[in-house]
Amino acid sequence: MKQMFLQQQEHLDDFRRKYWKKLHEFGEQCDDPLPQPAKRCRRISQVELDRACKMLAESVGPDTPPRTWEELTAICALKDWSFLLETQTFDSFLCGFLELVWGCAGELHVDRHYRLRQAQTNGLATYQALLLLRLLLEQGIVPKHSTLEASAFGRRFSAARDGRPEGGREWAFARHWYSTFVDVLTAKIDGSYAWQPGSADLEIAPLPCSLQHYLQTEDKRRATLGVSCWGEWHFTVLRGTENEALAIEFLNNLMSSQKITERALRCAALPTVNAFYEIYKDSACLSLPERADLSLPRMTYGELRQRIFRRARSRADLFDYRHCMRELHGLLERLLNTPDTPASGVGQELIATLGRIKQFEDRELLLH
Repeated sequence: MKQMFLQQQEHLDDFRRKYWKKLHEFGEQCDDPLPQPAKRCRRISQVELDRACKMLAESVGPDTPPRTWEELTAICALKDWSFLLETQTFDSFLCGFLELVWGCAGELHVDRHYRLRQAQTNGLATYQALLLLRLLLEQGIVPKHSTLEASAFGRRFSAARDGRPEGGREWAFARHWYSTFVDVLTAKIDGSYAWQPGSADLEIAPLPCSLQHYLQTEDKRRATLGVSCWGEWHFTVLRGTENEALAIEFLNNLMSSQKITERALRCAALPTVNAFYEIYKDSACLSLPERADLSLPRMTYGELRQRIFRRARSRADLFDYRHCMRELHGLLERLLNTPDTPASGVGQELIATLGRIKQFEDRELLLH
């Protein structure tokens, strides 16, 4: 982003004026009340919105990543950039949306009776997250069929002969898992790296929050640190495994400190062991000498834990995740295919989706 901004540094003041107008426009669009009288939220006043937009616009620049989703949308709309979100796989699309909900100060906690906890507050936050996603889709900021799959990414965004990506539109922001980011950087096709942008200056930034959350919280710095979703892997040994002792020994070896460290330093995975981040706190969290053609993020393991991990959350907090999220995924798919759905229609869809999730309580379950 820094390199792209600096190409037009002399026009930054003019950009800030246009940016303020866009940010104001998008802030109003994402502040609609949920279409159900008992669940209306406090609207952002024009004075609040005006003051916040001016303050954010004055500080936008090459060294300032967007702090709110509305800022990201405004920057991309004015610069003709894209924000890449994985929309083609079930779990990653849902986790990206959960991060939008958390960025609206909401929680998608479903209890054992399939009720959304603190339904009024969290229902509104989920609705606002849907409006943010709709805005990103409607404005074309998130491209249709957006994906971060390594080979598809490489084909679409490698530099063509004229220096522009084959898709015609630059991307400036992407929501990656650590592993998919490494995959994009290292994937090869016919012996050559799939992604060859010509040059790139890459950095890691915390996820934004919503403008409304930014306005309504006193701790602005904490609000804009963002909340990310853990990517979790679970190892299991099937009952009846022929050599159970060997399987357990294999898992114990995989989870030994030596193997955890090896995987981390080879950029295969980020560990969840605190001691690793103490020992290697000053080491770069992304060390890929084979990609010397790129300017890779300079963030260390210590900075990564401090800035990203301390606020990360698990999707395991959702009871019966697969069934509940299947209903939510259906709603996201409909929004993906019809991003021009009016705000009232999005609200009614959400109310209907939460109603279907509540009906799971009455299912007959076959227990083994």
